[in-house]
Amino acid sequence: MKSAKINKCKNDKFEFGKSIIEKRFGSLELLKIQTESNNKTVKKINKEKKLNLSSNIKNTICKDSITEYTGADKLSELLIINNKNIYNSKNEILDKNECFMDFTGINLSLSIPPRLPYNCCSKEEYKKKEALVFNEWKKINYNYIFERNIEIWRQFWITCERSDIIVQIIDSRNPNFFINKDILNMYPTKKHVIFSNKADLTSTRIKVDGFDIIYYSAINEIQNVIHFLENITEKNIGFIGYPNVGKSSTINAIINRKKVKVSQTPGKTKFIQTILYGQDKILLDCPGLVFPKHSKTNLLLNGILNVDKIIDLKASLYDVINFIGIQKLEKYYRFVSGCTSEINFINELAHFKNWSISLTIKNIIKDLFCGNIQYDKIEEEYKKNNNYTYENT
Repeated sequence: MKSAKINKCKNDKFEFGKSIIEKRFGSLELLKIQTESNNKTVKKINKEKKLNLSSNIKNTICKDSITEYTGADKLSELLIINNKNIYNSKNEILDKNECFMDFTGINLSLSIPPRLPYNCCSKEEYKKKEALVFNEWKKINYNYIFERNIEIWRQFWITCERSDIIVQIIDSRNPNFFINKDILNMYPTKKHVIFSNKADLTSTRIKVDGFDIIYYSAINEIQNVIHFLENITEKNIGFIGYPNVGKSSTINAIINRKKVKVSQTPGKTKFIQTILYGQDKILLDCPGLVFPKHSKTNLLLNGILNVDKIIDLKASLYDVINFIGIQKLEKYYRFVSGCTSEINFINELAHFKNWSISLTIKNIIKDLFCGNIQYDKIEEEYKKNNNYTYENT
């Protein structure tokens, strides 16, 4: 009797649920028929897609190399080869292959892509050869972070070729990072000058073979640069440098007005900008370039990479702390941790500031780049190098 009541209760619940579903979706019998019809339609569509995929695979295999199709080992398609020339030697194959180029005599060892000489070939052929050389240079330097857009490098080449004087703008606090002697090697007939920006943040001065060096600050000590420009006879002066090193700020300070866009975000300048200075001098502002010479952390610490766009900042934790030093960080943030290990210090500082670990590293890098945290890498990095001499002022 009791079980009969339970069964009746279950049936009532089932009927109640069924009535709700039918009220919302219609008859369950019709719904079942419609569902079966939809399933048949889906199966038909999937079958058609499968046939189309099979057709596409055949076309892909006919067009491309068998090794380029990852699923080819699982297929049993018939490969038909039509009008294929058979060569007796490797040299004949290389001669016929338009993607092959002999790189003999082309210097690919510099941190600058080689400029291919124009040898009376068509525009299309020259661009093809230029791309092949550039891609080969990129392969050699694949381990580094650097400018990979050939259009930006074309603007670098044009700037250097048009200039009578090539100026490299660097950060005075870490000159060896920014000075690129490959530019001197690539353009030995040009006059080469270094404008050492942010000289107010360090007291140490260096001399480098092959370069004249002008120390200044784009913010408040630009007179040294103006005096240099007014006393030279050369007409075209090209400005080269890393992103965010102060090229645009320097040019604006020279002409005493905002002519070039300035931002703390690296890479603001996108194209060559020509600015008339005085009656007959032309300043060429080249877009900032990252040369294949440095690690990701070093690019971060020197303000080249935009720290706001870097996701894995924790990976650079040890390098950031070692670069600055725990004592300098404690002094700037007015915080005494008593820690000697980098990870313990960063945890203590993050807790003290109520920041996350990533935000702590990000703020340290920003304060370092802006000059709030003082550092000077000249003494410790360059006394080992005989190419440099020092003048303490």
